Amino acid sequence: MSSLSSSETTVSGHANLSTGHADDVIGQTHRSGQIMSYELSQIFQIIFYCIVGGSINLMGTVTNVLNIMVFCRQGFRESINVSLCGLAVSDLGCLLTLQWLNICFNPLFQQADLSFDPLQVR
Repeated sequence: MSSLSSSETTVSGHANLSTGHADDVIGQTHRSGQIMSYELSQIFQIIFYCIVGGSINLMGTVTNVLNIMVFCRQGFRESINVSLCGLAVSDLGCLLTLQWLNICFNPLFQQADLSFDPLQVR
């Protein structure tokens, strides 16, 4: 094993036991100059756009709707109620925009056979 060629070793210096092919994700991405492979970045994007972004959006939307309902019941006699209700409405608009971005930047949605490019919608 001391006479291994450079194509048979991975980044950590250990022998690649997969018949010498560049199937090792870490070794392959390090040799090509990328931090991670394309497939791995697609998985991370799906996780963050669908799961993390969706859960933040859901919690924020529910919370802002509850805030708007509470401030409407309290009335708008005091200026702080008007300000905080306006803040909740504004945040709700931001969350709707975030949801659209989560949908458009999702790799599964981008690869779908659509008649338009989701990233070009304005």
